[in-house]
Amino acid sequence: MAVVFLTDGRRSHGAEPKIPAIKLQEVRRQEALAALRILGVPETGITFLSQPDFGLRTLPPQPREELLERLTGLLREFQPEEVYVPHRHDRHPDHEEAFILARASLERTGLRPDIWQYPIWLFWWKNWPFLQVKARDLAHAYRLPLGVAHEQKKRAIAAYQSQMPILPRGFARRFLSSQEIFFKAAPIAQAAEDGKASA
Repeated sequence: MAVVFLTDGRRSHGAEPKIPAIKLQEVRRQEALAALRILGVPETGITFLSQPDFGLRTLPPQPREELLERLTGLLREFQPEEVYVPHRHDRHPDHEEAFILARASLERTGLRPDIWQYPIWLFWWKNWPFLQVKARDLAHAYRLPLGVAHEQKKRAIAAYQSQMPILPRGFARRFLSSQEIFFKAAPIAQAAEDGKASA
């Protein structure tokens, strides 16, 4: 198993964080490592790419190309059969751009793993009336019961102690559910054909 963190998290606490940005970056990193230890992910499978928080969408051409090459190299190294990435309409610029970067990197590798999108901000209750999920997306939604992994998941979430006080009221509660929702993205080849058809 491999986990890649694209951004450094230093802007996750807003424009005037109580924790200095450079320290917050390290706090977020340590929380992520603690959570992944609980989930049983070896440190050899964890990569921090430390891109600017809230800056993926506006990366200049050269840094963007370097990021794509790094992601492409990681995909070739780990040869995943499944890739999990934030939903392409997740209402967070970094999350939505992460989906685009993942697809672009996969296209370069020639790999054809299953791509599973997970919602983070998309299903926050205030956004329900404005969801951008289309009927064909919902047709590819899957609900996964966690079973015995549920307690492990709750302990991993609790590792993010700096995040809990700043999240909107009720937001974190959804992630304590005993089920996960994933959306299966169209295969790379199929996505390319859909793009030609709509051009």
